[in-house]
Amino acid sequence: MVKKDVFGRRTVLSGLSAAAIAGIAGCMGADAQSNDGAGQSDGDGNQGQGPPENPEVGEHSTIRLERVGGYSAGVYDDGGAEIVSYDSATEQAFVANSAAGAVDILDISDPAAPTKVDNIDIAAATNWAEAAEVTSVDVQDGLIAAGVANQTKTDDGRVVVASTETLEVVGSETAGPLPDSVAFTPDSSAVLVANEGEPDEAFETVPEGSVSVVSLNDDGSPAESRTAGFTEFNGQEDELREQGVRIFGPEDALDVASNVEPETVTVGPDGSTAWVTLQEANAFAVVDIESASVTEIQALGYKDHMLPGNGFDASDSDGGPNIRNWPTKGMYHPDGIDTYEVGEETFVVSANEGDARDFDGYSEETEVSELDLDEEAFDFDQIAGIETVEQLQAENTLGELETTTANGDIDGDGQHEEIYSYGARSFSIWDDQGNLVFDSGDEFERITAERYPDNFNNDNDESDPDGRSDAKGPEPEGVSIGRIGDRAYAFISFERMSGVIVYDITVPESATFVQYINPRDFSVDIESEIIEGNLPADAAGDVGTEDVEFIPHSESPVDTPLLLTANEASGTTGVFQISLIE
Repeated sequence: MVKKDVFGRRTVLSGLSAAAIAGIAGCMGADAQSNDGAGQSDGDGNQGQGPPENPEVGEHSTIRLERVGGYSAGVYDDGGAEIVSYDSATEQAFVANSAAGAVDILDISDPAAPTKVDNIDIAAATNWAEAAEVTSVDVQDGLIAAGVANQTKTDDGRVVVASTETLEVVGSETAGPLPDSVAFTPDSSAVLVANEGEPDEAFETVPEGSVSVVSLNDDGSPAESRTAGFTEFNGQEDELREQGVRIFGPEDALDVASNVEPETVTVGPDGSTAWVTLQEANAFAVVDIESASVTEIQALGYKDHMLPGNGFDASDSDGGPNIRNWPTKGMYHPDGIDTYEVGEETFVVSANEGDARDFDGYSEETEVSELDLDEEAFDFDQIAGIETVEQLQAENTLGELETTTANGDIDGDGQHEEIYSYGARSFSIWDDQGNLVFDSGDEFERITAERYPDNFNNDNDESDPDGRSDAKGPEPEGVSIGRIGDRAYAFISFERMSGVIVYDITVPESATFVQYINPRDFSVDIESEIIEGNLPADAAGDVGTEDVEFIPHSESPVDTPLLLTANEASGTTGVFQISLIE
């Protein structure tokens, strides 16, 4: 078995001295955080007619990504490629194919020509008739761990462990309802599973969210499963709300354990601690792995979109990119998460997607135009071009922006003094106490708007330019951290706009834009030509980039690092070569 390089999902930079870090920071230049050079025109007047030949890189870029190959599962908008993980011993990628209820195995020994060599049909391999979608997969030390949901999503799911060499299942263990993410510890002694515990559509069955800590035998088979739950936090709801944790919904689901929905889990570099995104709660859970207990819930706070550099496009009816400041509080709502170290400090990197609690039986979701706003609560002198609540709630300003009824009525009089929006349209770096160290502000939307002005904030299930501006913009979804030389990079996927954006995060406080690459072909009308037409699922390229996986040079099948993407909408797996820029 080959141990997975810790610089894949868990990057360590402990070898960098303070002087080395300072030197790197100096090389970045004084304008490293500006958008100068970021997302400039590719020089050929590209207006979205297919992917550009020369993916845009920033002024201080040190690496360059180029898509060299890919594989299509042949289905569109059906989860054909949700999550991807890599095994260096077999030179294979393992892809969660929700549409098939399977893990697809792709040979990427030739990155330019990935081929499917096999798959693991979970229901057949486990003889578990209730097996539904494969939600997640992780590979390490010759083992495959897959999270599998129950056909009744509020019932317990499973984590299934198989061999990368034989593809035979070595065992499975019960997990909580809707296991949504799996991750090995660095020594492969255990698998952690984030169990979302999402309610049913009627909001009548509300499972508890939890994190399973599944210890493994020497052969990889599950030995014991322990549950890190949230019941010990029940009764602390008011205190947690004061800190900023979102605990809300119907009265019978207001205890902490029933309210939080663990989304994504990542294990810290030393293997003793895990961080889990509690997306709707706008918080992290910190898990002590040895005791299998949640030790802390860290509130993430809210992003002030009135601050310089924190603007966003709030309307799909304003004629295209219109990034500016608005009086809203962005809920970070992270989905993907990863960790890395600088010196002896651990940092957590999050992709701030955004997500509403929206069910038939309960929904927080509404539009700003539907809120009864307290006019006295807004300083219109500070809001450019807006003088009244009516103007603020117009269709081409904030009116159609998705917002929540669960926050904002501070004094309980039925009027909202504050407006909240889903997701921060950014990525963030946090310290291990949950304090914000860096946020990319409005760079994601500025870079994509400059690069694709005619296809800005597009959707992934139809061709709808500007269509996601009133929702969550490009929707940063997944993140993978990799080390190349003495630098650390964050690779962040965009679920709606598609593609991957890269930042140099070697110095956490001053992360800098490196490159945005998007292999999507915007000239293809997805709805009419693929979904309702006869074009193949991959006709528009990689669409709906859900997950990213960094492959370090030491594990790559070729002489460069690679990056893999799982593209949920197009059902494609993309392979990118990473080159150094001299």
